[in-house]
Amino acid sequence: MWFALNRYQIEPRVKKFLEEGKIIVAEDYTGTGLAWGWLKGADLAWLEEINKYLLKEDLTILLEGKRTMRAKENDHIHESNDALVEKSKQVHHALAKKYGWKIVNLEKSKDATAEKVFAVVDEFLKC
Repeated sequence: MWFALNRYQIEPRVKKFLEEGKIIVAEDYTGTGLAWGWLKGADLAWLEEINKYLLKEDLTILLEGKRTMRAKENDHIHESNDALVEKSKQVHHALAKKYGWKIVNLEKSKDATAEKVFAVVDEFLKC
């Protein structure tokens, strides 16, 4: 519920930016809240219900691949638990399939991964 509350609290600011014609790129939004809530034992239908009035993102990209130690945030409650992070991959994948998220596999270099992400964004913007 805290994940949803956090998004409801920030939504007026998000709406203001959108009204100004700005594009918003967010690392974590509704999908992340659904994933971590479901992973921690909350009912997915309930999570979907409490999030249903939030703005919907136009495009969701799931980055998939082996996590490097540079990417690990040791002070983050979820990322410090390696077993939980591994389980979260399965949950995120299930949600990606359910909601049609675009999946981008990590490449060896950041630049190569960025190229793949930009290709997905470019294709989306052409629609």
